[in-house]
Amino acid sequence: MLQYIKKYIKGWFLGIILFLIFLSFTFWGVGDIFSGGKSYIVKVGKNKIPIEYFQAEFQTNVGYLNKKGKLDRLELKTVAQETLKNIVTRYLIVNAANSMNISISDNILKKKIFENELFKNKLTNEFDNNIYKNFVSRSFGSEINYLEYLETQIIVNLISDYYEKKISYPKNLTNEIYNQLEEKRSFQIASVDKNFLRSSKKNPEKESLKKFFDKDKKKYFFGERRSFTYLFENLDNIKDKIEVGEEEIIESYNNRKLDFSIPEKRQVEQLVFNNEILGKEILTTLNKDTNLNDLAKKNEKEITYINLGFVEKKQLFDEFSEPVFKLNLNEITDVIKTDIGWHILKVTEIKESTTKKIEDVKKIISDDIALNKSYDELDNILIEVENYINDGNELENISEKLNIDIEKKEKIEKDYFFSSSLPDDLKIDLFFNEVFNGKKNSDLFIQEVENGFFVVRVDKIIKEQQMTFDEAYNKLLLDFQEIQITKKIKEINSEFKKKSSDNIDFNEISDSLNMNSRTTKKLNREDLINQGISINVTQKVFDSKIGTVHEDDTKDQFSIVKVISDSEVTFNDEKFNDISNDINKVYGIDNFNIVTNILEKKFPVKINENLLNEFLDRMQY
Repeated sequence: MLQYIKKYIKGWFLGIILFLIFLSFTFWGVGDIFSGGKSYIVKVGKNKIPIEYFQAEFQTNVGYLNKKGKLDRLELKTVAQETLKNIVTRYLIVNAANSMNISISDNILKKKIFENELFKNKLTNEFDNNIYKNFVSRSFGSEINYLEYLETQIIVNLISDYYEKKISYPKNLTNEIYNQLEEKRSFQIASVDKNFLRSSKKNPEKESLKKFFDKDKKKYFFGERRSFTYLFENLDNIKDKIEVGEEEIIESYNNRKLDFSIPEKRQVEQLVFNNEILGKEILTTLNKDTNLNDLAKKNEKEITYINLGFVEKKQLFDEFSEPVFKLNLNEITDVIKTDIGWHILKVTEIKESTTKKIEDVKKIISDDIALNKSYDELDNILIEVENYINDGNELENISEKLNIDIEKKEKIEKDYFFSSSLPDDLKIDLFFNEVFNGKKNSDLFIQEVENGFFVVRVDKIIKEQQMTFDEAYNKLLLDFQEIQITKKIKEINSEFKKKSSDNIDFNEISDSLNMNSRTTKKLNREDLINQGISINVTQKVFDSKIGTVHEDDTKDQFSIVKVISDSEVTFNDEKFNDISNDINKVYGIDNFNIVTNILEKKFPVKINENLLNEFLDRMQY
């Protein structure tokens, strides 16, 4: 429905942008946000967001997909881009709030903390100051850090909630949109598939095509064209040339074994008691075969059973971690006191710690080594190219001496530059300007681009020029074919009108002209568009009286549409509310998009593409 609204309603729907701002974070490792010395994945204004912060949210978002098996690179890249967009959006909001001195009162912060389920005692369901302090200390380092984080979360929540839920499109206009979306009529449609005509048409004789060309030569000419030679080097090219030895891989593997280790995991069950005496009493009755869940069910008021599942040592409370990971299989801890009560824990399964075999990570290590070498090699090549240029060397000499591929392009037309056979990395404004604004055989200059550089020389400039018959041949074929199809459509339409004036049945006329015909049930505008009718003609059809006939001529189809019923709108509260919510959502997103575009100018956004690509490479293995 949103896609149709976007396509049909003009003027106020400028576009649809995913508005997914995740405000709930997994708190394991949140403290990393506040530590220094990290690699930054994106910069928003003066805020540098560490790769660890991005990675935690990326993994959460992948979890939302709930997809079995590994994601392919395109899927990983899509999730990464949406994750970055969400992070950038939050920091744009935060920067804007800071610049306007927006802050959250201490009373609101206190209320949020007291209402947070994370800080409540599971037995009393009341706020527990000890739980709160332990969490803040473990995850944020200090209360100041946590309060800053909480304030940011509240501000982002307030602003995003306003645009997503509080902005409403005017109700009278919503009613108009609903009526247009739900208005239904019945039609008779006769159509001709132009693509079928194109595929069934035979190419004309060469002589006929030559006469066609001679009749309208001025239509066939080249725009400005240029021939040029260039060197282009980037990290990917360099990386492909770098050889990584077996000894280097082994050395790196041995130095990085911790990176490839899979920590020991244990499946842990626990009983929680509200007093120590009961805990010690129960402990005396336990053995390795005791079912803790069954035991807790017999005394649910005083004993709580919790299955923690498989956990790593670092995921447990400090009070638990050492005792639990010293146990053997099916052994039980003593009674352990924490801020939320007394506990007995049991290990029911152990997955031993392992290290990935070198064969499993060999490509990752090799790629990492090659990439690190590539950065140094790129710097060296840049220096050498600059020196050779300063010494008066031509591109051909530089290519030969430095073993850089040299490429020549002949007669690239200015108007078709961005659809040419150039590498996508060079289909950029900077390269375009160097080619089409540069002078023939001018001095050479190095132009640095993302992850590389290029040097280009304009060899030939050809102004607008008449095409020969052979040069225009493919265009002539297309033009000739379209003229024949247009002629065929006119003949069909003329015959249709003639028979219609003789009061012959609509479907009978359609069948006699080998058109595709159908009589529809009640259709709304979206349904009619899905039948291949253009938006403009769809609007005219719904504004017409019964018996009116309209023609629709698009690139792929010619149609004749006859209105055979009055308009009908059935009001449905549930559907109206759905449409109203969709409209408000798109309206809010559109307004929010305008705001973020303005904020990006004030707080520039720069993504570390190298680090992002390296991250995606790792995620594939």
